[in-house]
Amino acid sequence: MSNVKGPNLRPEDVMALRRSVRGPVLEPGAEGYDAECATFNLACGLRPVLVVGAAGAADVREAVRFAAAHGLPVAVKSAAHQVVSSAEGGLLITTQRMKGLSVDVHNRIVRVEAGVRWRDVLPRAAEFGLAPLVGSAPDV
Repeated sequence: MSNVKGPNLRPEDVMALRRSVRGPVLEPGAEGYDAECATFNLACGLRPVLVVGAAGAADVREAVRFAAAHGLPVAVKSAAHQVVSSAEGGLLITTQRMKGLSVDVHNRIVRVEAGVRWRDVLPRAAEFGLAPLVGSAPDV
């Protein structure tokens, strides 16, 4: 049973969201909620009404549709450090599970999903003689 309290949210709505995404849907107090909301900058705590741990683009679309249908603001947290807009009373989408990475050698393009870190991109790109421009932190 859901304990979510927010604008226009019913437990059955949250259950429908859970059924429509592959990643977890977490509420305050649920196991994993605090870890999913943790930020690099401790001064920017996140306390959303719901968290969707997106496992792919389809989960992101479903989460945004759900938020729009229920009047919830949306914040997105990537896999690394960043400043995240306030998720207070809203829906937080986390992207750390989105690990897709492909290299188009012919066009010299690397495509990554939102949860990929540079430490994963650099060796794959180097296999094909590509060297993306990056900063000094491979964990972003």
